[in-house]
Amino acid sequence: MLNEEMLEIILKKVLEELSRKGIDISSRKNQEEKPIKVSFLGKDNLLKDELKTYAKINDNIDFKTFFESLEKADSEKLVVSDLSIDELVDLSQGRKNIVTEFLLNSKEVFLVEEGLEYKRYQKPEALIKVYDSYFQNLKEFGVKVLKRVEISKMFTKREEFSISGVITKDKLQKLSAENQKIIVKKGSKITSLADEYIKSNNIQLEYE
Repeated sequence: MLNEEMLEIILKKVLEELSRKGIDISSRKNQEEKPIKVSFLGKDNLLKDELKTYAKINDNIDFKTFFESLEKADSEKLVVSDLSIDELVDLSQGRKNIVTEFLLNSKEVFLVEEGLEYKRYQKPEALIKVYDSYFQNLKEFGVKVLKRVEISKMFTKREEFSISGVITKDKLQKLSAENQKIIVKKGSKITSLADEYIKSNNIQLEYE
């Protein structure tokens, strides 16, 4: 069985090798970090319960809730798990409701794509095209539309890694950087393949 001294030597060697390759792993999970505050609108209780493991959830709201009443909750983001056709029409026309108020106050709004009622239908095509145009309006307003499985990833606490030099796809894969946060040091360069990998694996970049 390895003793503490031997473990320290091994750890030091591993860190030295990673540093030589331009990878400075500095996991900075802060156990005292306050959870993200999220308002949840919709009937998807399974998703809501899942998000509760990552965030502090305020679900005591509906479309007619006034934003001012949420100020004490200080929600940073709004997750909408389902959206009826009537609600889609109202939102696309910019009518005042809790979603538009979040947007007007520079807060992030996430919409679960599978929760769109109109997506359950395919005909009549002319009507579906009208709903598609309304849906496009929401995205242009700044609503972020994600698949249900992607919503949870948005709120998972991320490890933070510092990385320098030429950042390649291979280097990111070795780091297991999926869904993590990468601190890019000054002077570093990201290859085109690495850039594609970052976009497709929910990796957040922060530049020094």
